[in-house]
Amino acid sequence: MYRAPKSLVSPDKTHSFLVGWSERKLPIYIAEYGGERAGVPKGEDIPFPRHKVQAAVELLTYGSPKHETLTTIARTVRVSSALLRVWRTEKRFLTVYRRALWECADDFIQLLASSWQEQRPSPSEEFCRFFGVVLQHAILQRLCADVLRMVPKWIPPGLPPKWLSEYRLVENPPKRPTSFSEDEIRLLKSNTSMLLSTNLQRLGTREPGLERWASMMAMHDLMTETFLQKDLREEAERCGCDSVIKSINFITSQPAMDRYQALYRHLHSANKGRRSR
Repeated sequence: MYRAPKSLVSPDKTHSFLVGWSERKLPIYIAEYGGERAGVPKGEDIPFPRHKVQAAVELLTYGSPKHETLTTIARTVRVSSALLRVWRTEKRFLTVYRRALWECADDFIQLLASSWQEQRPSPSEEFCRFFGVVLQHAILQRLCADVLRMVPKWIPPGLPPKWLSEYRLVENPPKRPTSFSEDEIRLLKSNTSMLLSTNLQRLGTREPGLERWASMMAMHDLMTETFLQKDLREEAERCGCDSVIKSINFITSQPAMDRYQALYRHLHSANKGRRSR
């Protein structure tokens, strides 16, 4: 039985969503994309070695605190960073990487829509500690644009050229018709607010008070808009309270996502100011 090289994603395999997901999915991908190279008829795709399939899955951690470079990913699967860079230019390898990325993002969103197990780190902690930069933004794209429709298209705020280039490798996600109940949508909105506010704290402004303030403001705006647009509006419409509906329209005339972007620009400018000193 194949045993994959030990992953560096997390030292605690029982608690990390990403490690558990990888251990469950990797054998499936290996069975589909791997195999013996000898005896393959001419013209057919040559199967991937098992560690090459694992490399595509391990790229989901690229940019996380423990996997900030491709070199650390390469060490995980015991290949050179030069070979990994070559693989990342291959269309079939990128197909596996894209599939793993969007399947992982969708499975995590399903988890966000259900009760979170107490022994597991919180969604925002998983998001920050274990998920790579592109996986984080794939999740936010699914949530903000595809599921909750908070924005017509998710545009990652402030990604440097390196990560923008990486993100473009996996743009245009596959369409998956997923429906959620009203209770699940409420939970998804709450968790999305948490992930977005957490994302504001990754800029490294060295101003903890400013980061916490921006995070709390983002959470407040997003949750307030959800409450006003759903619960309060429904009650006002049921009671025929036109004045309340007008107030809701006025308060929500500027979407919370616009204010989120404004907060991001504020933090980003503060970060640039600190670096220029």
